[in-house]
Amino acid sequence: MVKKIHLPGFIQILLLLFFCASCGGGGGGGATEQGAEDGSIVNPSPVAFSVGGKIVISSGNLMDSDTNDPNSSVKENNTFETAQSISSPSTLGGYVNEPLKGATGTSFVLGDRSDIYVVSFTGNEIISLSFADSLINDLDLYLYNALFEIVDSSKDVVGIETLKVNVPGTYYIRVYAHSGASAYVLTLGNDLVPISNSQMILSQKFMPGEAIVGFKQSTDAADSLSVQETHGGVVPVLLRLDSPSTYSISSLASQVEEITSDTAALIPGASESLVEKDRTLNLLKALKRREDVDYAEPNFIRKPSVVTPSDPYYVRQWNYPLINLPNAWGTTTGDSDVIVAVMDTGVLLNHPDMVDRLTPGYDFISSPANGLDGDGIDDDPDDPGGQGNGTTSSFHGTHVAGTIGAATNNSLGVAGISWNTMIMPLRVIGRDGGTSYDIVQALRYAAGLENDSGLFLQQRADIINMSFGSTGYSQSEQNIINTLTGMGTILVAAAGNDSSSQPVYPAAYSGVVAVGAVTLEKKAAWYTNYGSWIDISAPGGDTSTDINGDGFPDGVLSTGGDDSSESIRFLYTFLQGTSMAVPHVAGVFALMKSIYPGLDMDTVIDLLEEMRLTDDTGSPGRDDFHGNGLVNAQKCLSAAIELAQGVQTLDPPVLAATPGAINFGATANTMTLTIANGGDGDLWMDEPVSSLFWLTITRDQTDTANLGTYLVTVDRSLLNEGTSYSGTITLTSTANTLSIPVTVYQPSQASTGMDLGTHYIQMVNTETDQVFQVVANAENGEYPFLFTGLPAGAYRLYAGNDPDNDGYILGSWEAAGGYKTVDAPTLIHVNRDISGIEFFTGYNFVISADSQALSSNTGRTQETKRVLQSEE
Repeated sequence: MVKKIHLPGFIQILLLLFFCASCGGGGGGGATEQGAEDGSIVNPSPVAFSVGGKIVISSGNLMDSDTNDPNSSVKENNTFETAQSISSPSTLGGYVNEPLKGATGTSFVLGDRSDIYVVSFTGNEIISLSFADSLINDLDLYLYNALFEIVDSSKDVVGIETLKVNVPGTYYIRVYAHSGASAYVLTLGNDLVPISNSQMILSQKFMPGEAIVGFKQSTDAADSLSVQETHGGVVPVLLRLDSPSTYSISSLASQVEEITSDTAALIPGASESLVEKDRTLNLLKALKRREDVDYAEPNFIRKPSVVTPSDPYYVRQWNYPLINLPNAWGTTTGDSDVIVAVMDTGVLLNHPDMVDRLTPGYDFISSPANGLDGDGIDDDPDDPGGQGNGTTSSFHGTHVAGTIGAATNNSLGVAGISWNTMIMPLRVIGRDGGTSYDIVQALRYAAGLENDSGLFLQQRADIINMSFGSTGYSQSEQNIINTLTGMGTILVAAAGNDSSSQPVYPAAYSGVVAVGAVTLEKKAAWYTNYGSWIDISAPGGDTSTDINGDGFPDGVLSTGGDDSSESIRFLYTFLQGTSMAVPHVAGVFALMKSIYPGLDMDTVIDLLEEMRLTDDTGSPGRDDFHGNGLVNAQKCLSAAIELAQGVQTLDPPVLAATPGAINFGATANTMTLTIANGGDGDLWMDEPVSSLFWLTITRDQTDTANLGTYLVTVDRSLLNEGTSYSGTITLTSTANTLSIPVTVYQPSQASTGMDLGTHYIQMVNTETDQVFQVVANAENGEYPFLFTGLPAGAYRLYAGNDPDNDGYILGSWEAAGGYKTVDAPTLIHVNRDISGIEFFTGYNFVISADSQALSSNTGRTQETKRVLQSEE
């Protein structure tokens, strides 16, 4: 966690006046002065410097207008009459609380139980609410029509509530603090996300007034009900609200009466049946929180079942269709005889989507201080996280490993690229990075060579993923890489995130595939390094955008964790970077290896140079940003089949478009649509068609088959203020037809620029641990800032809001940013005045991996807060 600096009010005012006078009002309203982490003022160095720039609010990010932070302006949004107008798609952060619950602040005494938003939906959209620590806090989600009539509600005790909007129109959304106090993130977007089967939703078909309950053994309730343990588990009991005497359960009646008292106010004018269903959901919430209850669920009315995707969050993994992976899975999903070594921060060995995917690994971090696990090298490659040392780990290695091979088709979490490939976790990156010596030892271990562990693997790694790097050539590293490539091992590494052409190692070594990053639009990511040493590109994402309009950032979604509280919580998180691009290539190579076991580094290099594994993105032919192009999984498998069978295979032609959905949001006017043949053979496309009066489609760079890039432009002068619009672009070819959803929101001219509340911006000296802070408010969607009086040294730069006013920034349900990214902050060497620094702030939606296992959060006594550890 990162602590916010607090100073007495009169000192803040004096310092504010001083700095406004000295810097001309820079820093978005002035600075609150530098401070140490304990809040004391740091004496300026005799030689001091200034650092300034701006923080840009990520696309589609919004803020609750009445949070608990006294430094942020307050505009009530607690009633239908005062509802805050928002748009869809968007991501919004907020805070609600019961009176006298949560941290002291604006809403502490009187409470702020309801936040109400008014939004224009175009139909088939999803609303998702995520909040902190569901063992303590209970937030509910309500949806009303334009007449303030209840449409639906989502009530559970797992920290995530989700509703679907089917019919276009104006709606009101209520976020309600049933109990406790919590920051939250509300996302609105296209219907790309399935609703969890375990959610308790008012519109579901179930019997009002009835609950099916399984009581644990050896409890008073279980004994009184004569529940017997059977081979099939706990015998279910049917409870009826209208027959409280059916079973004698102590205190249940009073609990139900207490939790149903809000029904009339929250669903005014509802039918008797809906009121009874609402009371039933409240009963279930109370039952689920009882220690003697194993499970509690509605008595569902069953209809013919609807098939849902096995991995519920696969639909958020836009990165897989981008590399033609779904088509490749029709050929193979991998082989358990193939092993990919993930050299990184370690892996959360007990993550539910990784636990069965791992082969024994090793921890090669020789420094106990760097390893944060209390010892040197050992056979435990579990990632211990930050362990409360002032930061929270990004669980970088777990995220990388999940992209390569998270358990797939298991009705849980996300999908991995290779469903059957085994992952070998090797810890080489600690709190302060990794050393060449430790990396060399891990490489030797993965290859079955002599190493400091004293162990020799019977089955060595086929592919090695290295999502780390820095400048500086090492002969010892190059030597071992030469040895491994001579043995046939395939090595892939990250190009780096410095927007620089300077070579980064190990990616730039001979015998290593250097991977650059692209965004959802197949464009080179703004952060990716470039140069003649780049071999290939893959999805790295951009968490500052929401191009496809699903309400979530366009980062790469994979397995992760959160160790900001007493125990590690298993999550799914969106990250960005070339680190995220590398496992896409490693995973696809693993699929190739399952078809052609003889695949080695020399063969991979030959295929890359022939551009047989990629789509030609960027400039025609090889270029310094994309290398030999964007990895195409189907082309990779076709090449592997040809190698295995000695016969060339051709994939049928198929029309492919990027992005698969276009979201103009509230500000964008023009987007690029790329249309290509995703297979082999001939394909011809008609002119793109759209009947939308506000949309035009013009050619940019196209060929005689009408394939290439088109510019899609919205004419905002034709749109009504405060209104959302949607439609489709139809692409018809000789092979298939595609429909591209398009959404746009036209804000009111009277509305102000984007604002995510007061931001606390901190420069953290990595050598002295001194923290320097300034405070800024939004100006036209940006937070200008200026630090003065900084001593020379190396710093990391963070920023975030504090809607719950708990004194910490960078929490999981708060807007956060870091230079250049919050999960991989770049060192800033302050030895001169620096200006023009720019980075993004916004919400990074996290998904709990244990949403149905509340006991996994036992012992957590405060809201989850998240500060991502520095990773190279």
